[in-house]
Amino acid sequence: MKLPSFKIQMCFLLMQTLSFSLYSQELASCIQVLGKDSLKMYYNHAGLTNVACADFYRVCKLSSKGYFFDGYAKDFYVDGKVAAESFYTNNVLHGNYKAFYNNGKLKEEGKFNNGEKVGEWRYWYKNGKLYKIIIFDKNDYFLKELYKPNGKLIVKDGNGNFVDKQLIPNFTLKGEIKNGKQDGNWYLIN
Repeated sequence: MKLPSFKIQMCFLLMQTLSFSLYSQELASCIQVLGKDSLKMYYNHAGLTNVACADFYRVCKLSSKGYFFDGYAKDFYVDGKVAAESFYTNNVLHGNYKAFYNNGKLKEEGKFNNGEKVGEWRYWYKNGKLYKIIIFDKNDYFLKELYKPNGKLIVKDGNGNFVDKQLIPNFTLKGEIKNGKQDGNWYLIN
């Protein structure tokens, strides 16, 4: 998840002018200082937002060298359940990443290298069954496996018939997968 850098820079500029003795007080309506090096930041689908409009919040450390994310970060749904766990280096996702559904089940898991997905990423349906496995390499991908919600394997070793109702709400996407990529005609059915 990329953060809107302008809004973050403005919030960090505001924090630079305030003393960190304001522990547990709210800075603006989108950031709460938790300690001399920790923040709670509120987000929705559009980015940084005030507490009342937030879908989730992030608890993270700031680098001692400047005002940017560095190290372990944890996102929470507004009800307090874990939404994601990640690592940052100089404000960029770098390292292991896990995202969770609001029911607590794992949604996706993989690794970032300087903000890019790398290696094997696994995705699950909300019911806990494996959804797909994608291999990322140098801005490219290979769809290794795809499963229906009932657990039936429909793409194996990068080959099969792709049928998905999750990617685009209220639509079914269908087509053939060859060598891990889309092949031939694809259909979007409402």
